[in-house]
Amino acid sequence: MNKTICPYPFRHTHVDARGLRQLCCWSDTKDEHQVEDYWNDDYIKSVRLKMMKGELIKECHRCYFQESMGSNSLRTDELEKYDPAEFTKDCAEDGSMPTGPTWFDYRNRVCNLQCISCGPWLSSTHVILHKKMYGKDYDVPTIDKKTEIELADQIIESIDKRECDRLYWAGGEPMMSNIHWKVMEHLLKVREVDPEYVDSILIEYNSNMTHSEWKGENIAKMFTPMQPTMRASIDGVEDVFEFLRDGAKWDEVNTNVHDYVDAWNDNKQFTVDTVLSAPVLFSFEKYLDYFDQFDVLLRNHRLMDFTGNINTFKNRSMGFIDIRLYPKHIVERVLNHCVHLLHQYNPRGKDRTIEILNSYNYDRQQRDDLFSDQELIGQIRDM
Repeated sequence: MNKTICPYPFRHTHVDARGLRQLCCWSDTKDEHQVEDYWNDDYIKSVRLKMMKGELIKECHRCYFQESMGSNSLRTDELEKYDPAEFTKDCAEDGSMPTGPTWFDYRNRVCNLQCISCGPWLSSTHVILHKKMYGKDYDVPTIDKKTEIELADQIIESIDKRECDRLYWAGGEPMMSNIHWKVMEHLLKVREVDPEYVDSILIEYNSNMTHSEWKGENIAKMFTPMQPTMRASIDGVEDVFEFLRDGAKWDEVNTNVHDYVDAWNDNKQFTVDTVLSAPVLFSFEKYLDYFDQFDVLLRNHRLMDFTGNINTFKNRSMGFIDIRLYPKHIVERVLNHCVHLLHQYNPRGKDRTIEILNSYNYDRQQRDDLFSDQELIGQIRDM
């Protein structure tokens, strides 16, 4: 079985919050990919050919690592939806694709929160915090208004050609994105003349759930006929949520969750995307109890892992929201209790979550020298 083939380079195009193109939101950035003819440049053509041969792609190491830990990755998630024989059939001998991308993920950095697991590379509010803390601007590329218009126009062109079949809105916070609103307002107009096409597009949101209105209109009601998939980016509930999602108010988010579930769940597609950090796991019963009332799908994630390079891990560590940095006996006890709770509540997405918890446990046991390194823990504590 081909262990590297992935639908992303064949169907999908991604621009991150800095305005840089990547194979997907998990891959590393390559300078060779920052060109106008991004869809059939030499870099992406070589990636397609290597993937079809089953060769490893250096920039895709995060997916390979997740899979080695026994967890799902972006690659394996999408292979559940797309058949490699289908998405590779039009790929030419030189790796080029005859038609453009059909699945778009264009982001910017505008966000109203300064989440603990985030930073100035993904949040404009974190940029302000960085300057307050360090007395200087955060030096990172950003998307200007002109580029926002150009990116939105690329998606609109694909919609007008009736080629676009999937939109993924993330951020930053997508409900604050000019790219998002330019495209979605256009899509509403297209729906007036071609509702069958528009309703066939898979529209997904990864939102912090703090926004309910746009220009005085209720967002959930605006798009109800399209039935988007909301992948609510909610880490924990109540006080845990407010701690991890700095700047958000749980009472407001709770109201919005109810509104979006009521409006966007005709096909039971409402999903919760939670990063399984230590605070979430320490309060896991409260988390499961809250979402049990909705019967939503849990599509949870591992904490982003930087342990492949010890210096990167020290510089970009999430600190003690990483459960693996706790003593081994505590990690084992907490994770086993969480698995027990999952069997008790039996939510949709249970198996995926258990895989992640087991991967944490396995990682903690196998790499005890790293996660018990007192010097490393002291450096992380003093950051």
